[in-house]
Amino acid sequence: MKKLLALLFIMSISASLMAQISRQDVLPLLSQLEAKDYKEAHKTASELITKFNQDSSYIMGIVRYGFLYSGAALISKGKMKYEELQIHAAKLEGQLIRMAVHPSSIDTANAVWNSNVFYNTETGTHCKTVSTNEDGTSIYFFEDFQFDMLLEPAKLNGKLTRCGGLLDKIEFNPNGSTIWIMRLHISNADLQVL
Repeated sequence: MKKLLALLFIMSISASLMAQISRQDVLPLLSQLEAKDYKEAHKTASELITKFNQDSSYIMGIVRYGFLYSGAALISKGKMKYEELQIHAAKLEGQLIRMAVHPSSIDTANAVWNSNVFYNTETGTHCKTVSTNEDGTSIYFFEDFQFDMLLEPAKLNGKLTRCGGLLDKIEFNPNGSTIWIMRLHISNADLQVL
């Protein structure tokens, strides 16, 4: 009987560790972000990250991005201090992240806010994005996605795309101003064309 109870206990722990987030779990976060209710969005994202911390799914990549985005929005509005976000953001390094959907461009000279700009280098394709608030007065993220292979940027021009990958590093603005909040460096990038 003791062996059976021990086995059931181990199975219940394993099941809870392997819990995977569902689309239903993330709907409140997406609604809060769309409504620009960043305080609630940040709270919801924090709870989801805690509950599903072992999850490495596509959906959790969106949740991590939502956590950073809502945190940057709160910092930009003076409703959160950098230190509050930095403590928790450091735990996201080395994990999958999935950005919001943006229109794509190949025009590196005239980059537009909140658009994905694709270009090739010797090491592969890069995508640079500058994500801002609605007014363009505060840059939440400078995003740099590095693909290990060469894509054909001209074929992406004008299309809606979403990039994701491994969040290697988060650099916060060392001056603590709200002109720009952070830089995200993402490797092993992948692409979804909508």
